[in-house]
Amino acid sequence: MDILIVINSVFIFVILFLLLKDKILSAIKVPSGLEDDKGFYKFDDSFTEYEKKLLTKIHSKFYKYANSYVPLDVFYSILWTESGEQIFNDVPNDKIIGDNGNSIGFMQVNKYGALPEYNQKQNEKYTFEDLKNETVNIKVGQAYIYFALQLAYKQTKNKPVQWLVFKKYNGGLDETENSINNLAETYANKTYERFLKVKKFINLNFA
Repeated sequence: MDILIVINSVFIFVILFLLLKDKILSAIKVPSGLEDDKGFYKFDDSFTEYEKKLLTKIHSKFYKYANSYVPLDVFYSILWTESGEQIFNDVPNDKIIGDNGNSIGFMQVNKYGALPEYNQKQNEKYTFEDLKNETVNIKVGQAYIYFALQLAYKQTKNKPVQWLVFKKYNGGLDETENSINNLAETYANKTYERFLKVKKFINLNFA
């Protein structure tokens, strides 16, 4: 008799859960950094559906790499520009190849640019093959952002610091506000526009 009561109770609980599943799940507060792409984040009308899904994926996947020396909004903005489409489509780090095979991964670390500069500054010996590892790729990319930030804070006069960081990330650490590099400037303009969206996303959800 007791077993029948237990079975009936479990059955009733399962039925109620299935009927009320959406309300129950929506009432659960998901910790920052652990959300999936089911719509736990706040967005306003300025975000497209693509941007909502992409930023949700970026935060859910890359928040674990957050640190105290690279601003999260700058980090996410560069990820968006470097590999946003691949992140949106769940392409793994080692399959994201750019610059005719010379750049790799979510951060698109270049074998002739960011990689040797990182190794020299940090006294490391990472190879291009090492960059296929997601953690190494993010580590090297974030360090390069940090190098760019340190310079941009001292050099910025008329442009936002973030804009110059983006220009340096694309064109090299020697880039300045006025250096002539159309590709790097276009990259900086595009990434800064995305930075404003990323900053709004972070403020809406975590301020």
